[in-house]
Amino acid sequence: MRPRPYFIPCEENKYRPHVLQKMSVAVMAILILISFSLANIQSFLWMSSDWLVSTILPAVIVDLTNEARGSEAVGTLRRSSVLDEAAQQKANDMAKEGYFAHYSPEGVAPWFWFDESGYNFVHAGENLAVYFTDSEDVVDAWMSSPGHRANILNGDFTEIGVGTAKGTYEGYDTVFVVQFFGTPASTPLRTQTVAGESVAAPVATAIPAAQTVAPEALGDTTDTPARYSDLATTSRDAEASSLGTGTGIEAPTAAAGIFGRIATNPNTMLQILYALLALFVAASLILSIVMEWRKQHPIQIAYGGGLLAAMALLFYIHVALTAGVTII
Repeated sequence: MRPRPYFIPCEENKYRPHVLQKMSVAVMAILILISFSLANIQSFLWMSSDWLVSTILPAVIVDLTNEARGSEAVGTLRRSSVLDEAAQQKANDMAKEGYFAHYSPEGVAPWFWFDESGYNFVHAGENLAVYFTDSEDVVDAWMSSPGHRANILNGDFTEIGVGTAKGTYEGYDTVFVVQFFGTPASTPLRTQTVAGESVAAPVATAIPAAQTVAPEALGDTTDTPARYSDLATTSRDAEASSLGTGTGIEAPTAAAGIFGRIATNPNTMLQILYALLALFVAASLILSIVMEWRKQHPIQIAYGGGLLAAMALLFYIHVALTAGVTII
């Protein structure tokens, strides 16, 4: 059977392309609703998987961070099992104690977890995140914050570790994400950064007021803010220590990256699916209007326009329900 009657108005289909007839439109409408439902379910369910949260999410964040560095011609970070352990301990502590901050309520500094895991560093940095749906949103929000971006693109850092933990913050279930950066020690000076730039000499610590920044958005979600606080850089001289340096481990496999992107980015997957379907409907609608324009059928134009409007509305609702990320 020729494809022309399906897409182009002609005498054979009585100038009504099959793709815009009632049955085809009903099938596409059902597909739109099913994909919307699955994306919303996935947004909440993937974080209930211990395996996705503890294994796949850190791997995806490492990949995304190195992609961001690569786009700015900054060297790739090696993933360190020791930094992973340090970041995991910090994430576990935040989840257990219910706080979200660089310094714990008891005043424990981020660098305590480096020492606790046996990571002797020259340079170190930390980024944190909670309240997110897509893994890509986390790195996008960090890259939209000057201090966090400086950490990610800091050429002094050579290693990275990521830890995640499920817990409750301010009465809501969430996943705590801790991103540690480090450079194994070969000289006695340590430089520590918390979402800021490194300096070589000791300086006084100052904490500016919290600021609001809108992360790079997906689709029409530019009004979704991410909150962050920049802390001033601190540095200190490291005492002689027998602590070991970081131990590199292999980067996430391609399979983990591909699967991880799909499993941990339901918003992005829905956006891609809707974009492809919208392109198909829009192309069919344009052909229906332009070809044989003297014999148009308003009902089919209405069908196509209705599908496009429905996808736009449902995607807006989905983003309103699930989008957003809080970082410090």
